[in-house]
Amino acid sequence: MDLAPRALIVSADRSKRDEIGERLEAAGYSVMECPGPLAPRFVCMGVRCEACPLVDAVDVVVVDGWLASDEQRQGVPSWHLARLYWAAGLPVVFLVGPDGLQAGITNDRLIAVPRSSDPDTIAGRADALRRSTLAA
Repeated sequence: MDLAPRALIVSADRSKRDEIGERLEAAGYSVMECPGPLAPRFVCMGVRCEACPLVDAVDVVVVDGWLASDEQRQGVPSWHLARLYWAAGLPVVFLVGPDGLQAGITNDRLIAVPRSSDPDTIAGRADALRRSTLAA
């Protein structure tokens, strides 16, 4: 029995998580959601403990480039989370927000798309990136 591919969506925006999640579920994915670092410190477990418990539970990650930590200019920025997931060997789609993406970190497993992209495009890019990573 084949297991459904698993996706993690990291976004403080519930509607964005829901919209992208619905598209990924329609494509056969099991979806988990995370709001990213929250107040008061804006630091998540993955950074504090150097291991996010969700890393081993997913096959692809979508990271919103405008998390609460970015908005408040405190704690862990979204690009750092994207790099954390990428360093763990996961394919990552980064939704470029107002702060952009740190130069030089996109590659064959980390791609950047505009945050304003429609949910179908984001889900399609996540699926294509996961598949290309498997084929490599």
